[in-house]
Amino acid sequence: MALIKYVGKKARRFDTVAGTKVVWNGPGDVQEVPDVAVPRLMMHPDVWAVADAAAPKAAEPAATKDAAPTGPKYLMQTDEGALVLDELDKDALRELAKVSGLDIHHKKSEEFFRQELAKAFPVN
Repeated sequence: MALIKYVGKKARRFDTVAGTKVVWNGPGDVQEVPDVAVPRLMMHPDVWAVADAAAPKAAEPAATKDAAPTGPKYLMQTDEGALVLDELDKDALRELAKVSGLDIHHKKSEEFFRQELAKAFPVN
């Protein structure tokens, strides 16, 4: 396993390049990924970098009295109840939008799909 640091600008980044399903929680976060995934991630130096082995792995931020509650960011109302959109990949989001009657261009980001689905079907 290798330690990879997220150096991008997003608040949360999913590995959509090497298929590891690893999630980085903002710039500077360090996560372990399989060694075989490192070359693919390193093809994007503006997003990921090999972390210094001496640097401690970023832990979950300590809860403070001013910290916002953690939980799903995007929810969508369905017949069965609320559906969490946060962990769905782009293919699943695209199919969900299609069957829900939303016309969203396939090149839009996962974040855009989540926003539009949550906006179109707000949780009661």
